[in-house]
Amino acid sequence: MSDPSRPATGYPVPPNGVPTIATAYPYPYPYPAPPPHPRPYYPTTTTTAIPPHHRLLLRRLFAVLVILLLLLSLSTLILYLALRPRVPLFSLSPSSTSLTSLNLTSSSSLSASFSLSFSVSNPNTKLHVFYDDVVVMVWYRDVLLGQNRLEPFDQGVRTQTNVMAVVSVVDEYVGSDVRDSVIGEMGKGVVHFGVRVMAVVRFKAGVWRVRRRVLRVYCGDVGIAVKGNATNGTMVDGARSCVTYL
Repeated sequence: MSDPSRPATGYPVPPNGVPTIATAYPYPYPYPAPPPHPRPYYPTTTTTAIPPHHRLLLRRLFAVLVILLLLLSLSTLILYLALRPRVPLFSLSPSSTSLTSLNLTSSSSLSASFSLSFSVSNPNTKLHVFYDDVVVMVWYRDVLLGQNRLEPFDQGVRTQTNVMAVVSVVDEYVGSDVRDSVIGEMGKGVVHFGVRVMAVVRFKAGVWRVRRRVLRVYCGDVGIAVKGNATNGTMVDGARSCVTYL
């Protein structure tokens, strides 16, 4: 018989001495433990070293290529300095440079025919000059009046060639400002036109050739004597040297 004065210890006894489901221990975990995480796989790489004699061969081959490139560049520079291309010279001859059939309409259209005589000189002593594409243009101030393409020609060393060009302008609209300016210059007796030439040129000395270059020629203001109501005129002020750029 228990002593009521002693404190109670342990778990209380269930009724009828049988534990209920709520107080029974749980069933064991039916699944095995999760598998361990796989370790990452790092493939091993092996490098093949270049043999020493192969590296030496590559260095020598690279050195030979560099030396050949330097020799080629040096020989080209020496040849260029020895030949030294000079720009061809252009000038306008007054004896054959003229204007015919000049006509200005009230609708600001202009018609005219320009005959231009060029003297072209090749000052080079060792280089032949080829003019592959030659275009002659006539301007009035900043307005292009007309242009004409000439046949290709060539020049030997230290030679001079006379080149004729005809530029026709037919009912070209120029605007009232240009029309009034031309009429004003006609009243003074001289009308000034601009003449320009563009050409693709090549220089050649034996088997040595220079790449194609664009030659630009500016002849400035060329005065044509046209008085009053005249429709024809000739160049004034003598021969006109042109400025050439290459």
